[in-house]
Amino acid sequence: MNDTHSINEQFLRNMQSGADKIAASDKGKIGETVKPEVTACNYTSKTASLRYAFHPWMLNCNNVMHGGSVALLMDTSMGLLSSACQDDFQPTPTVSMQITYLNPIPLSDHIMVDVKINAIKSKLVYACATMYEEHRPDIPLASAVGEYYRTRR
Repeated sequence: MNDTHSINEQFLRNMQSGADKIAASDKGKIGETVKPEVTACNYTSKTASLRYAFHPWMLNCNNVMHGGSVALLMDTSMGLLSSACQDDFQPTPTVSMQITYLNPIPLSDHIMVDVKINAIKSKLVYACATMYEEHRPDIPLASAVGEYYRTRR
């Protein structure tokens, strides 16, 4: 096993552990309901793919994913990767986030979010994300950019 593979495997374990801790500490809160599964990540390129179950409570009155649910999954994904890029997995609170809704999102089994860290500065982490249905990765549903505050440097 080469060093890059080992580093990425450890990074994936750290990200999933962080996601599990967040869900466990959010008992009775919205974070408990989303439970991301980290399906892939790369420490060197600062990228990850996260898988989410799509629940009926995420729908709006038009039977497509509510904009707030889209924001929840995008923010969770970018924030999780941002935190994982810190040496000690420190929280990185959201400073700002902008979402572009590209297509309506009907109820399906799973939603995927691909996320990338574009830059890490002294106090901020800059990220972007793309959302799609697991069985239709070629059709982007939403995109987002976000800034996250580094609580430690």
